[in-house]
Amino acid sequence: MNPVELKRQCDILALSQFVRNFVKAGVRDPKSFNEWKKSGDNAKNITKLFEYPADHGLPAITGLVKPFFHPTLPLVGLNYTPLAHNTLHQFPQGWTTTLRFCRGIVFDHQGNLVALPFMKFFNLGEHPETVNLPDESFEATAKQDGHLGIIFRYDDGFILTTRGDFNSPTAQFANKMLAQHAKKNDWRQCFPASSTLLVEIIHPETHVYVDYGDKKEFRIIGMYKHSSLISVTDYGRYDVLTDIGKTLGLPVTPIWTGEKLKDLIALMRDRSVHNQEGYVVRFKSGLRVKL
Repeated sequence: MNPVELKRQCDILALSQFVRNFVKAGVRDPKSFNEWKKSGDNAKNITKLFEYPADHGLPAITGLVKPFFHPTLPLVGLNYTPLAHNTLHQFPQGWTTTLRFCRGIVFDHQGNLVALPFMKFFNLGEHPETVNLPDESFEATAKQDGHLGIIFRYDDGFILTTRGDFNSPTAQFANKMLAQHAKKNDWRQCFPASSTLLVEIIHPETHVYVDYGDKKEFRIIGMYKHSSLISVTDYGRYDVLTDIGKTLGLPVTPIWTGEKLKDLIALMRDRSVHNQEGYVVRFKSGLRVKL
């Protein structure tokens, strides 16, 4: 196991402990979590689990992460807060790798990992790691313009959550889409075991920049294996993702066919290109950058 993989394991274990701590204390909703995080040594323990720096001026970690709870099942998701989104650009050291995993990650009440989405990643030039990009091989795929759907198997059924809510308006209609598609394509037999499927939810209700017309569909943008905590595309294996798409009956976000990063950056600056949001670049080392 290399240092990056080992750090992932440690971060997931820390988040698992975090969930077990507040679930054991009887926390089952946002209100009781807000009370719990203020009591005793909980704030101090959260700071330690998240390896959060004590630098002057940083907001407290207790204001940067929040759980969300499934209405009927013993499932808890973790999401970073608007405070993190709006203030940590001033304090990039506040984006610890543990906090960056809180982008819709899901555990059960025993702290077992149930769903693993992408870590928080940044736009070109937005964070120190995206200022001087590595000189190494990469793949770039089209950045779809909708809402992120995090799909996982639980109790022999399939569940979709958005980044911060199991029961958001988007999650409600997307779960209906999921139930129909999974049944039609026999996902009970073909969905990869212990995996999280990441899709963009294309729907008139999720429109932001790109006009997809009346399309209502899922487009695969990634998949994680829970055993390794590694994306199937982390090592330049876009072909694996296309095979998964064929198996599950879903389209996969297209890959850019160019070769040089400077050409892709120039494309992003070309204002004659319309109705396209951008690209996500994945370098050989695993670094992801939004253009």
